[in-house]
Amino acid sequence: MTHRTRGSVAIFALVMVACTATILIAGITLTGSFRTKESRLEQKRIVQNAFDGGVDYCVDRAQNGLIRMPQTLSLTTGNVTQSLLVTDYSATISGTALVTGSLTSSGQVYTLSKVIGSSYKTYDFTYTSAQVTGTAGSGTIVCQSNGGGAYTAISGTLTVSRSSNKAVVGSGYTLNLNPNGTGVASSPSGQFTYDNQFYPALVPMMNSNGLLFVKPGIEIQISGKAGLSNYSLNAYIPASNSINGDKNGTFTASVR
Repeated sequence: MTHRTRGSVAIFALVMVACTATILIAGITLTGSFRTKESRLEQKRIVQNAFDGGVDYCVDRAQNGLIRMPQTLSLTTGNVTQSLLVTDYSATISGTALVTGSLTSSGQVYTLSKVIGSSYKTYDFTYTSAQVTGTAGSGTIVCQSNGGGAYTAISGTLTVSRSSNKAVVGSGYTLNLNPNGTGVASSPSGQFTYDNQFYPALVPMMNSNGLLFVKPGIEIQISGKAGLSNYSLNAYIPASNSINGDKNGTFTASVR
């Protein structure tokens, strides 16, 4: 009887040790899982903070007229690298842009997006010469508000449907981004000055610097003149050093 009792006690003790060991292992596993989850949450927080900073950077550049949509910006914040694509989103939500970010941190890739701005506006415009055979064209500009009724055109397109110079006729012109924000800049050839400033509620809607559109081999400036209601469209072809000027035209613009 004594041997059997001692044997039972020994077996019970071994079972208890095994159970305790199992509980300890389970506790270690749970602790490890919790720490892993906590680490992942911390990593996501770091990535989100980096993206928020990137979005702020995009907004700041847009407010200074330095964003041309679509445009991709590359940033590094700590150990997070990000590629931010800024695109026009006004067709979905009026006056907005969409920032889509691809962020890499510790070998993991995250994709985040955010709609920004309520101060973007898209305008459809037309230019028509006062002369029957003069220049005519139409296009679109996306503008960022500067406040006080002033806007900076940050992207746009132009199609010339008629001109006395056939080389100028056609599509494919895009707004040339102003590297000086709201200041005056020179065109790539140096032939024109421009600032891409737009005043939709004023007459004229542009100053004498106006908007600059380009495509390979051709530059086109559309501008106004203080105190006058007419506009000019001037085209320059650097290869032939030729200027095709059209004055006294009309310019109309309507917001989408």
